[in-house]
Amino acid sequence: MLQTEYSFLTRLSHLKFSNDAAACFDRIVLALSSIISLSYSIPNEITRIQADMLENAVYHIKTLLGVSTRFYSHSDKARVDGLGQGVAASNRAWGCHSSTYFDLQDQHSHGATYFSANGLDKLRICMTGFVDDNNLQTVEDAFHQAPNTDGILDQMNHDAQVCNGTLWTSGEILALSKCQFHLMEWMFTITGKPILRPGKHGKAVKLKALDGTDTLITQLSVSQPYKTLGAHREPAQYQRK
Repeated sequence: MLQTEYSFLTRLSHLKFSNDAAACFDRIVLALSSIISLSYSIPNEITRIQADMLENAVYHIKTLLGVSTRFYSHSDKARVDGLGQGVAASNRAWGCHSSTYFDLQDQHSHGATYFSANGLDKLRICMTGFVDDNNLQTVEDAFHQAPNTDGILDQMNHDAQVCNGTLWTSGEILALSKCQFHLMEWMFTITGKPILRPGKHGKAVKLKALDGTDTLITQLSVSQPYKTLGAHREPAQYQRK
């Protein structure tokens, strides 16, 4: 919300790309998870617990009729990978994973730089998130008004590709149906009154797959809300739900 307020105060173009990973706990690769855990100084004996469990566990089906006599377990031909949504260790593993992903995003993307009113202090934010619900952002420079609106769209195409590539190489994937972006661009009436440009406008934001095909990301009008973390959000601030 403060990022939106920054655009209201400065009248600078601002773009927020909202995205969501698909079943992130189910897609955690245990070998990679162990390496990432080691990088956070978690002992090797601890990092191996979950992987050893998946490799040796025997799975039965339990219903009101009883427990099945047949079962399945991990093998080279029928692998059991991924921690799963209901496993207590999943949120801890994802905490380490997402921290690493955020660091990579900071290193390789443009992000948005926000300045204080006197210009002495600044804060660069590339991505904010809660679990796997994340927001990428780009904004015009407060002192040079550059890049322009097309420029921040170009930057977002790069930043979104970094996010998508990081997730894919780690075994994760974006839920493209849950991805959308708001572009705040200001216009001024002949009396000088600032208004947000309505409708859909500007260049497209696309994600490129490994086979070279592009997926067009949905642009929402500034007055069109989307639901995130139980709340409806939109930059024009008309929404009252």
